Amino acid sequence: MKAGTKALRDNLGYVVSVFILGISWIPYLVSTFYVLPCSDDFGMANSMIALGGHSVKNVFQNVKQVYFNWLGTYSGKAFSSFFDPLGRVGVQGNRVFLFFLSILFVLLTGTLFFAFFSFHEGIKKQYICLLVSVCLAMCFNCRVLTQILFWFTGGAEYTLPALSGFGGIICLLLSFRAVRKRRKLCMISLGAVLGVIACGGNLQVSGFVCYVFLIFLCYSVWKKRNQWAYAIAFVITFSGALLNAAAPGNYVRKSVIESDISMFRAMFYAMLAVLEEIKYIFSSSYIPWMLLALMILNFFFLPVIYEKLYHPVLIGATVISAWLVSVFPVCYGYGSSLLMDRGKELLDVFIVIGLCLQVNCITNWMKKKHVSLRKESLLTITLLALINIGYQQAQMPVSQMPGLICLFQLASGDLKEYHDEWENVLKQIEESRDTIVEVPIRKSIYEIKSIVRSPGMTDEFEDWHNMAIASFYGKEKVRVIIRENEESE
Repeated sequence: MKAGTKALRDNLGYVVSVFILGISWIPYLVSTFYVLPCSDDFGMANSMIALGGHSVKNVFQNVKQVYFNWLGTYSGKAFSSFFDPLGRVGVQGNRVFLFFLSILFVLLTGTLFFAFFSFHEGIKKQYICLLVSVCLAMCFNCRVLTQILFWFTGGAEYTLPALSGFGGIICLLLSFRAVRKRRKLCMISLGAVLGVIACGGNLQVSGFVCYVFLIFLCYSVWKKRNQWAYAIAFVITFSGALLNAAAPGNYVRKSVIESDISMFRAMFYAMLAVLEEIKYIFSSSYIPWMLLALMILNFFFLPVIYEKLYHPVLIGATVISAWLVSVFPVCYGYGSSLLMDRGKELLDVFIVIGLCLQVNCITNWMKKKHVSLRKESLLTITLLALINIGYQQAQMPVSQMPGLICLFQLASGDLKEYHDEWENVLKQIEESRDTIVEVPIRKSIYEIKSIVRSPGMTDEFEDWHNMAIASFYGKEKVRVIIRENEESE
């Protein structure tokens, strides 16, 4: 009995880490079994079918066509064209893809945090895992990551490039810790390759990744260590971003959107977009209390980093600049400070990464100044936090935390009911012998706010979602008929 208690005490950090990650991420993972194909998923499947399959030649042809006519996201379109689970194996393919994407998201984002916290020499791995689990919990609890984890097109064209960028940043972090020069250069080279892949995704990812690579270059110049290698890595990555931004398709798309604004106004819009998202995070989520918990854990477990440039003011300016640079291309392209949901979800992840870095830096600076966290102070902070959470509960119940929303929709059966009804709609369309198909659906299901996306169908034949679905199933026209009564038969 004593041996078991001792083992639990010695591994308590791992146990708590698994618990935190479990309640924040496992509901997301299980929810992938209920995702549905929607909007661009059908369009991509139609494009690849029209080209004759998913050969390398056809994938390249589709990327080329999009590059010259609509978007410069060469790697994002390559991912969506090549994987295209709906066109390859049907609806089940989307679920398999997003299931593994969710795992990859945790692995790479978690590794990014782990690589950073490892710069604190002498810290035990279980405490690093504890800190990483808190950071990941914040990523999953800003808002439900519907469009970057529960939607194939969002996952392929936003999440995969972003994860490639995280992989590149991890490589550069590891390169600073590498002792052998050959290993250091290998890490920098791999980081550059992953950076180019990342910059071929959404321009929001391109801006963020290029900026972080530039920071690594500036730091290497300051330290006078392998600056040429980091310079080459940055130039290669930035070239990928230029290849994306200079695509003829971007100008075609911009002319359609009619968003001709100056770069100064675009920067102003970027500031508004970032401020709006920070306001949302600090007023409509429990992220501030998670950051407070992270700061307390930092005080207890993290040794001090003695680095002159690791100062709260400098890091704060760097973090804010990274957020602005990430959304600037989007604001310039659309001529607005309003981000699409997938853009907000991605920005939330970037903001959480920046906030975690900032909190760590502030704590590190306080410990260098010999500011101690006494028991009396900790007790006061805890009581004030509990009181404030009680007030916040009236504005935003704990049950509305994104991770818990996923959990409750799973446990109540609402998510399964939503999925089954929409899957039945698609099945009726597929199996119908008519060329013009109308399928009834309950209004309560049609209007519900679910964590997963619907196929996007409406009651209008000419809606582009309906037209894409009709083309995929070989029909002339399709639509849904929204019924007021509970039974859709």
